[in-house]
Amino acid sequence: MLEVNPETVRRLIQLAQEFHAKEGVAFPDETSDSSDDWALQVLADHSGDQSVHEFRSIVNDLDPDQQQEVLALMWLGRNDFRSGRVADSA
Repeated sequence: MLEVNPETVRRLIQLAQEFHAKEGVAFPDETSDSSDDWALQVLADHSGDQSVHEFRSIVNDLDPDQQQEVLALMWLGRNDFRSGRVADSA
């Protein structure tokens, strides 16, 4: 049984969707030094993003066991956990 409040999980999902909807790396057609531009855009600082701030705040306020549950749910939601992978690693 989950220890994390379902409303908290729903809010985290909503915030993640809001963030990913805004996210989109756009490369300019011409730059002064294109070899460095991609790195700056990929490693963009999102510290000012309200969705990121609220997401981090919610996760930081959870107990460690609840944080682990949220991480497990994220893996399941991304389809990173498959029964075949567990069987292969055993």
